[in-house]
Amino acid sequence: MKRTACLIVANILAFTGVSLSDVRIPRALVSDHLLPTFEKIQPAGKLVLLANRACDVFERTGQYWVKQSGQMEVINADGTSAGSATSKGGSSQTGLLPSPNGALFTNADRTIHEFGFKDGKFQLLRDIDLPSGSFPNGMTWLRNGKTFLVCLSKRNLVVVVDYASGQIVKQYKTDAAPYQVLVVNGKAVVSCQGGRIAGPQETRAKTVETEIPVDDEGRASGGVVDAIDLTSGDRTICEVGLQPGPMLYLAKSKRLVVANANDDTLDFIDCDSFRSVSQFETTIDERLPFGSMPNGLACAADESTLYVSLAGNNAVEVVDLNAPGGPTAKGFIPTAWYPSALAVTGNTLAVVDTQGVGSRQLKRGMDAGRNTWDITGALQLVANVPSIDLESMTRVAKASARLREMISANELAGAQVPPVPVPAKVGDPSLFNHVLYVIKENRTYDQVFGDIKTGDGDARLCTFGEKVTPNQHALARRFTLLDNYYCSGVCSADGHAWAIEGNVTPYLAQEFGQGARSYDYGTDPITYSSSGFLWDQVLAQHKTFRNFGELDFPTLPDGWKLADVWRAYEKGNKTEFGQRVDIERLRRHTSREYPGWEMAIPDVLRMDRFLTEFHTWERRGTMPNLVIVYLPQDHTAGTNPGYPTPSSYVADNDLALGRLVDALSHSTFWKDTVVFSNEDDPQNGYDHIDGHRSTCVVASPYTKRRVTVSDFYNQDSVLHTILRIFGCPAMNQKVAIAPLMTNCFSEEADMSPYNALDPDVDRKKLNPPLSALRGEPRRLAIASARQNLRHPDSADVRQDDAMNRALWSSVKGGAAYPTEFAGAHGKGLRRKGLRLDGGKPALGGDRD
Repeated sequence: MKRTACLIVANILAFTGVSLSDVRIPRALVSDHLLPTFEKIQPAGKLVLLANRACDVFERTGQYWVKQSGQMEVINADGTSAGSATSKGGSSQTGLLPSPNGALFTNADRTIHEFGFKDGKFQLLRDIDLPSGSFPNGMTWLRNGKTFLVCLSKRNLVVVVDYASGQIVKQYKTDAAPYQVLVVNGKAVVSCQGGRIAGPQETRAKTVETEIPVDDEGRASGGVVDAIDLTSGDRTICEVGLQPGPMLYLAKSKRLVVANANDDTLDFIDCDSFRSVSQFETTIDERLPFGSMPNGLACAADESTLYVSLAGNNAVEVVDLNAPGGPTAKGFIPTAWYPSALAVTGNTLAVVDTQGVGSRQLKRGMDAGRNTWDITGALQLVANVPSIDLESMTRVAKASARLREMISANELAGAQVPPVPVPAKVGDPSLFNHVLYVIKENRTYDQVFGDIKTGDGDARLCTFGEKVTPNQHALARRFTLLDNYYCSGVCSADGHAWAIEGNVTPYLAQEFGQGARSYDYGTDPITYSSSGFLWDQVLAQHKTFRNFGELDFPTLPDGWKLADVWRAYEKGNKTEFGQRVDIERLRRHTSREYPGWEMAIPDVLRMDRFLTEFHTWERRGTMPNLVIVYLPQDHTAGTNPGYPTPSSYVADNDLALGRLVDALSHSTFWKDTVVFSNEDDPQNGYDHIDGHRSTCVVASPYTKRRVTVSDFYNQDSVLHTILRIFGCPAMNQKVAIAPLMTNCFSEEADMSPYNALDPDVDRKKLNPPLSALRGEPRRLAIASARQNLRHPDSADVRQDDAMNRALWSSVKGGAAYPTEFAGAHGKGLRRKGLRLDGGKPALGGDRD
């Protein structure tokens, strides 16, 4: 079984030429679109754009019933809408079932909606309430047609629901995180994403409240399919690949096909013995690392051809089930962004593309602006699929996925070559022996660097300019200013996954938008990619690693607040913080003294503790090869009364970064060390190019001096470059695609040290109390106070918008908020060369 990572494109920024005022725009072919992962999408067939993320589909009498996040819609074969209705609870990962009156739809909380046509109008017919905290997923009918089964993911149950009354009449225990259920041979067959529930002697970690077995790297160590006797409740377990999800029963061969999304495999289970008898690797090319991610299944009526959606490759794999040597890949059909569910009717293949063409949706008036969460999903209809030119489509699919670049990214070193900053091949020597990787929180480029005239910035949008961030400005000017760098995530739940894993698992990507199962930030082992974390790759090369704060959850002394922490810090008293690091391997390499996410702890305190250990390295003459330093305070608390002002928080963060580079550049380690500092996500901020453009600082003796580099880079570029420096192959396909940051470096060293600068703001200034506020500032302060600061960022798009408006108001006063430049507007992407639409309007929309 391949133990590599599963990846979906959770990055919500789509570099497209789409400008939509009406999302119902059918089109036979979409022009080339460049994704922030550096792939293109060139979907085959007819593309029908949807108003939300889409996750499930079935066909009935020539119409396609499509489950979307927060919406159910029926689409005619010609692409027009026959009707739609909303779900207040959002949608879960899967769960759509034809019913006598229409369709049953599982929402993300505890309800099953039934949608259908009544009096000529499509509407919500009724709700079936389930126990609180259920997170219902897949459903299927029992043979009697009067009851149906539904998976309750958070409760590890499959329940029998009476259709007429909506009452639960029976329940069965399952293993962890049940996803889909089928009835085979009189048994309920259930795919469980989290694998087995842990036994007493196993290494374990919690997914929500369930303990599951994990490996040393913290990941869920297996997946299972349960077979439950519906009479006795007896359960038989079949072990399969990681993160099993969709299943399909092949009646002719009496085999069950299971798609393992975090394993790049399919398991074929013999339904008599209930054992996996073969495994098929789903990949667009056998030479690639992990990343194809099978997450949807459909089969031709004669069971000769299997269709498998590969979310990581934006393609559908066509598999010949009758090939003499066993299942064999015949070719690939290109799709839009992140295919996730399939249906075959006659000769038509229907593909639901979760992210479609990216954040091009406009769900509110222009006064509220676009949002990074506004995914425009797609329904893709490929007609006459048995007779399509599969050879040509395969060429398009492989080119769109950038197969050649992925293969060349992991070419091994050959002849000996002299060391350079970023080696050309894996294993070639680097001039760097140490990497210091700083992860911060939530700023766009213009918010910080908009006032730097040598870069592509808009000074009008600069909120935390040179007065607040003198060190970041000095570093960007002295070294290399990157003005075409983008985050892949939209909030910390996926932003940190991109920052340290270079991808996001389908489990996380399909549920984080609602956050109903868990709003995860490094605590749920199901979310972790099977290709591991950055430090796993480095440790495998026998390099050393030290972590300061990443995925570390501290606690304050009992009863302490922000003022108590500051008071103790200023008196020179050392505060003992509680610590929780859920990943065992990471915990072994984590500083006990350095606290992670907690907005009551200033970054200068964190930096004091980092420098204490750094100075011991100086005395010993040894420093770890990879050092991760988490500096979260530029997240800010908005204008929450009693917390530091946004400028105070950002200045504190800036000074900590400046002190880090100061100490390093005055040490003996400077000669062979590089610093990468970036944000985990931009939190739907404002920027005149796009709300996903962000800051990245690269500092070293070999970094080019006083130049602006406008090459496209993203978070995966940072990981790819770090891995190449240490002689590690790209850990997954998305890292392999990302451009190396070679152009940031020179082979000539400049050993000049850096001296930290003091921000020209009061780093202890607090937001005023509500009693001192009126109007909009008061409203924003109340909204800021509602933010859940126990976790970075929020799963609520409205709070994202309120946070950014609070930041703007705190600095700009009554100046009009730049709504037109907030979020995923993409206004400046064309001049960056990031729209590949052949010079024609895309999808019938405006070119700009």
